[in-house]
Amino acid sequence: MKQDTYLRLTPVQLQQRLIYTQSELKKYKLQVEKYKNDYYYNLIDQLKKDKDNLENEIQLNKDELFEKETLYKGEINSLKNKLGEAEQKIILLEEKLATAEKKLKDSNNLLIKEEHSSEDISHSSPINHSNSSSSHKWFEENIKSQNDE
Repeated sequence: MKQDTYLRLTPVQLQQRLIYTQSELKKYKLQVEKYKNDYYYNLIDQLKKDKDNLENEIQLNKDELFEKETLYKGEINSLKNKLGEAEQKIILLEEKLATAEKKLKDSNNLLIKEEHSSEDISHSSPINHSNSSSSHKWFEENIKSQNDE
């Protein structure tokens, strides 16, 4: 229907419409430029840029955090393994200590028995105490060798 109206218009009327449309277009272009230059629109554009920059920074920080977390988890696992090894060594050393203490206690009991028996013998007859002193030397050497283990 509009097309029919345009066909019925004279060339002068068409030219006037063209001039009017060009004027409106120019007016709207100026308005768009005004909005582009407006402080608030510039602020919005700047805020959009800042938002994009912050999102990029967040992503970089997330990536860095992930790398550090992976590194720290590896270190934690390594330390846990070392702790387990240390605990096993402690258990072995405690077992060796218990064995050495038992041997020491047995040796002390044996030495006390020998001293008692040598006292009984010395009261009954005067003999040289060289057996007692040699047993004592053997005991000390045996303890030293156990401690060296």
